[in-house]
Amino acid sequence: MIYNSLKNYHAAIADFNELIQLETSHAEAYNARGLARKLVGDTEGAKFDYNYAIAINPDYAEAYLNRGMLQYTMGEQIKARQDYEQAVRLDPQYEGSYFAWANNSEIKGLSVF
Repeated sequence: MIYNSLKNYHAAIADFNELIQLETSHAEAYNARGLARKLVGDTEGAKFDYNYAIAINPDYAEAYLNRGMLQYTMGEQIKARQDYEQAVRLDPQYEGSYFAWANNSEIKGLSVF
């Protein structure tokens, strides 16, 4: 899993695959593999992983944020905003959610508050 920090994303994906085989309910592993998949251009695989991480742990704010950022890049701004809002509801201290939420709102001409 150190491969993610070394930017060897294909090796990171292989490591996360192994971890997921050992522990199929590891939401953090799905989320992390989703990040690596996004970085190699596998948007559908990333979306699957974020969805699965959320299915395992519906209170996982980081997975909502990551899925929101992916959806935003895919042109799905409304879905992205819903995920940012859910991430903020789940973890009001998670600064990344506010940044993403505000960025999305500015572009769409919506009010954050």
